[in-house]
Amino acid sequence: MDSQTPNAASRHPAQAPLSADIADAFAKAKRRARLALVWERVWPLALPVFALGLLFLAFAWSGAPKLLPPYAYLAALAGFAVALLAALWPIRRLRWPTEAEAVARLDAASGLPHRPATALGDQLSAQHDDAVARALWQVHLERVRAAARRLKVGLPSPGMPRRDRFALRYAAVLLLVPAWFMAGSEPGRKLVEALDLGAVTQPRDFRIDAWLTPPAYTLKPPMLLAGLRPNEAVREDEVTLPPVPAGTVLTIRAAGLAEMPVAVEGGLLDVAAIEAERAAKAAEPKAGDPKPVVQPKPAAVPAKPIKPGEAVERRFLVNGPGIATVTTPDGAKRVWRLDAIPDKAPAIGYDKDPQRNLRGSLTLTYSLEDDYGVIGADAKIAPPATGRPLYPMPDFPLSLPQMRAKTGIGQTVKDFSTHPFAGATVKMTLHARDDAGNTAQSQTVEVVLPGRLFTKPVAKSLIELRRLLALDAGARPKVLGALDALMVAPDQFTPEASVYLGLRTALQRLRLSRSDDELRGVVDYLWEVATGIEDGTTAEAELALRQAQEALREALERGATDEELKALMDKLRAALDRYLQALAEELRKNPNQNQAQQPPRNQPSRTLRPEDLKNLLDRIEQLARNNQRDAARQMLSELQQLLDNLMAGKPQPGQQPGQPGEGDPLGELGE
Repeated sequence: MDSQTPNAASRHPAQAPLSADIADAFAKAKRRARLALVWERVWPLALPVFALGLLFLAFAWSGAPKLLPPYAYLAALAGFAVALLAALWPIRRLRWPTEAEAVARLDAASGLPHRPATALGDQLSAQHDDAVARALWQVHLERVRAAARRLKVGLPSPGMPRRDRFALRYAAVLLLVPAWFMAGSEPGRKLVEALDLGAVTQPRDFRIDAWLTPPAYTLKPPMLLAGLRPNEAVREDEVTLPPVPAGTVLTIRAAGLAEMPVAVEGGLLDVAAIEAERAAKAAEPKAGDPKPVVQPKPAAVPAKPIKPGEAVERRFLVNGPGIATVTTPDGAKRVWRLDAIPDKAPAIGYDKDPQRNLRGSLTLTYSLEDDYGVIGADAKIAPPATGRPLYPMPDFPLSLPQMRAKTGIGQTVKDFSTHPFAGATVKMTLHARDDAGNTAQSQTVEVVLPGRLFTKPVAKSLIELRRLLALDAGARPKVLGALDALMVAPDQFTPEASVYLGLRTALQRLRLSRSDDELRGVVDYLWEVATGIEDGTTAEAELALRQAQEALREALERGATDEELKALMDKLRAALDRYLQALAEELRKNPNQNQAQQPPRNQPSRTLRPEDLKNLLDRIEQLARNNQRDAARQMLSELQQLLDNLMAGKPQPGQQPGQPGEGDPLGELGE
């Protein structure tokens, strides 16, 4: 048998007959075989062109055309063009597969014996044209037709692993993925910009602005600095600016640029770095904190690309002498030399010696000074050198002459009448601070914390024992012995049953105390017994009045709303009315007490009427509503001094002995 040739066809025109379905399937198989051969020949030639296109996309999407200088960008484009020509040159060798090549691929891909695809085109040789040969030929044709139904083309196999042993073809894909993230939502626009030679080679449209912002507490306005524009002639390359307050922020904003062209040195600190460091320290676990649960780290989010026209801004803290240099894409440069004026520490000192008021309050008068204003002050009291106090030291804030006072005289009245340490000698130091965090302190002075004056012997003794126990929990045995001694001969020293029962209760509670909380409960109970002995019915009303005064003072200092201030003023008025009623009732029960407290006849004086106190309360409320909180606090201190004099039973000026209706403040207020 011979393959079909022109000569054989002329000798034997009869070909092997094929059915219509076999002929159609054979024709389709040959077309698929040719396409597979075309792919195997085209793909190795087209892959370099395809990879080069991916590399150019990655180049465009990454924003490199905007970052490179014009000459570098043109050189990159020329390199891409030469590489493209080199990749296209081998395509000239491409040729279409022949029919014989397609038939051979079918035989090779099918894996069937006796080459059935080739056999479909075979003919019987004329030399074997006899009956036996024809019979064998027919059997052969039947087998070929049966095998023709199982012809396969197979998948194309360009053989890339053999041609590209290092798999460099995947590098373009790996570069394209991050570039696509960098392109953001505008990959098409970036590709067009990369192909626009005019937009890349022409000077960029940008602007750079800068300004200085002093700290808000300095009340100084911002300072605008000369900016930069494209092709702008810079008159001064270097500018020395006047010194600015320490803590001033230099802000540099650039629009139309992919990055901020600024460099700093010296005392200019990056605000973003400072904030990041503070956040990191705040996130660090502290000693004693529970061990944090380790959470999986979130996937990294790519940085948002800067769009054309979008501004990028950097801020620097001027903390000392420093230099900021800005360089534009067209080569212009601006240099700013800055220096900082350090914030001076405030000063505070006693303007007068601490003064003790009649009813157990302390008046402090002090001077304040700062270059930009004091924002806060307080008095610190040192603990005693020996003993274990049951209470913390009674530190307290100081009132300012006005908020952010640069200089002035301040006054604070602090009530220690009910404090357990009242009557103790302590060391007191005044502290002040400003907005910059600077602090100062005054000289330390020894002060006797004023307490309420008690006249009755048993009450006075109980207050002394209360202070002794509050200052030192170890004094418990000594206080027990003293309480036991006070109960000797109760018919002579404590004839009232309520007083004796109060002393016995205090003694038993102290004996059963096992903790500091229980000891503090004994201290509070001793105060209740002592004030009950001394005041009778006025103790509770006096405590409510002092609490109302303190609540109003605290609200004025923290800037409470008008509605809250009105409610506190109403409570103060009600507390004052209740106290005056209780005081009048006490005077009616003990009429001789008022007569014993009259001043000498030759003492100059004036009358204090109930209307004066009411007018003073109205004035405080009016000042608070008019946002004059400092004046309102000062007037509240004056009210507290008047009430201290009243509570102590000090006669008021103009008072005549034996005349409770005129000049006697207690009698008149009682009426």
